[in-house]
Order: sequence, then C-alpha cells, then structure tokens
Amino acid sequence: MRPALLDAMRVVEIRKSDLVRCQAEACNYGPMLYRLREPQRVESSDETLSKIGDSAMGPLMLSCVSERFGTEVTFQEAHPYSFCVMAVLQGAVHYRSFGSETAITAMAGHLLLGQTKPGAQALTADGSERLNLWINRRSLVRCLEAMLDRPLDAPLTFVPEQAWPRGTAASLNRLVRYVADELTDPYSLFAGGVGVAGFEDLVIRTILEGTIHSYTEPLVRAPSVAPPHAVRRATEFMRENLLQPLTVEDIAQATGCSARALAAAFRSQCGQTVTSVLRELRLEAARTALLAGDVAIGAVCARFGFSNAGRFAALYRERFGALPLHTRNERR
Repeated sequence: MRPALLDAMRVVEIRKSDLVRCQAEACNYGPMLYRLREPQRVESSDETLSKIGDSAMGPLMLSCVSERFGTEVTFQEAHPYSFCVMAVLQGAVHYRSFGSETAITAMAGHLLLGQTKPGAQALTADGSERLNLWINRRSLVRCLEAMLDRPLDAPLTFVPEQAWPRGTAASLNRLVRYVADELTDPYSLFAGGVGVAGFEDLVIRTILEGTIHSYTEPLVRAPSVAPPHAVRRATEFMRENLLQPLTVEDIAQATGCSARALAAAFRSQCGQTVTSVLRELRLEAARTALLAGDVAIGAVCARFGFSNAGRFAALYRERFGALPLHTRNERR
C-alpha cells in the first residue's frame, strides 16, 4: 500500500491481541469482528496483522486495507456507509453475504460490490490489499428515485456476482483509484468538499446504470421524454448556480422533470451530457474571472468546483487552447 495514501488517512493497526474483541474503533463505517483463518501461524501478539486506513469525503469514504495473513472479517451491524465498491489490488477476497452458503471471489485487478448487512463476511488471502469506496445507501436510493421519477416500492438489492457489462468494471476501478490519487495530491480540493457532490453523482450513476440490481429493468423502462424547454431551463439554472455543488438530480428538480429524462434531452438536443455542459459553463465563468481581476488560479479553481488544479488546467487548455496562467496574464 502506498505510504502517501496511508499518511492521508486515519490508520488503525490490528494485532493478535485485538482479535478477541469487536473492532468498533477500527473504521468509520461500522464495527467489525476480525478472526485469523490460521491463528497458529502468528508468533507474536504484538505483530501487526492488518492495517486499515480511511478518510471521509463528504458523503463518500475511501478505505484501504492491507492484511498480512488470511483473515475473516464479519460486519456486526448496519451502518449508513453500507454499500462498497471493492477494488482488489493484491491477493484475493471472498465475499459472502448474510445467509448465503457461497462466496464470491475477486482476484487482484477485479472488483466486488459489497453490501455490509449484519452477518456479511469478507474472507481474505495472505498478503491481500484492497481499496474500498464506501457510499451512503440513502444517496443510492435518492438518486435511483430521481432517475425513476417515483419512490421505490421495494428495497434496492444488487446481484452479488455481477456479469459486468463491457466497460463498467473498468470505469468503477478508475473512479476508485482516482479518489485515492486525490487524497495524496496536496492540491486536491476533495478534502474541503469541493467537487465531491458531482463526483458522488458520477459514481452512483455508473453503479445504477452499469450493474444488475432489483431495479435494472424498471430503470430501462423509465420515462425518457423531457419537456421541450427542459434543456434551456436547465442551462439557465446551471448558469445561475455555478458556485453551488450541483448534481444532475438538483438540476432536474429545478427543471421540472426526472434526471433520466433530462439526460436524454441533453443527449438529443446538445449531443452532450448534463455534467459536460455544466463543466463547460464553469470553464467559461472561470475564464471570465481570470480576465476580470488579478485573482489566484487556485481560488478560481475552487470557486467553480474543480477539485484538482492540474485537472482544471488540462480541461481549460482543451477548451480554450491556452493555460489559465496565460489567460490571467493577458490582462496585464
């Protein structure tokens, strides 16, 4: 595990003497019970067996786990951070939901979707390492209801062993690693919450639209026609609220249609996604701010919701053919 990543997190080390009790303090996403699968292999009670690091970013949480020996981890109780996208970096992880007799296996380079209901277990191999992106289940439900344009009539459940659609696993893997990179970047604004809402929206939509769950078919059949004025009204709303952390659901609600219908309208009329149009509007506003006053580029980046100064500069150059610094120098 990268030392820089652990340095950016709250880290708990678990030793053999800890394994007899519930690790309530081990992480922010709920108490867990640790048990070595082969305890006789550990010689010293002071030997570090596992390292757990975690860091909360608004409604999301990233944790990294490194385990020297194979371990059985049992989740003890329900918790708001109850949905996990697990990216296995080394070794293997076998996940078993409560009441199931079979485990789902993910090797290095692969993903698991975990729902940490009480009694769920993760069995790890020697030398396993993984990144876990934890999502508040209420955020998932709220986004799904907006996409369906109605309340859920039954719990949202995911198929444990996913037949990953082409591209979805790779996209989620990149998103999890992107969060890890942001935590180690000293110029990232994720820690201050800037850009987190939009990123959470992207992750949740990727999960809901790219995996198999109890609402996959209703989601495909959801209404997809927005009023003719929807794109214009949505664009006006975005322009008036560029300094606010906006999600597609926020924009759709202000427009008077479902998020799915609004997304279809933007694709049909503009050939773009709602988020790409929002990004262009923010880039244009950032350029205006740079031309109007002697303001720091980092301040402009933060004001308009870009979480990373390097990423902002790349997007800015792609849009305007020049770096933000060159634009700011034009007025001098």
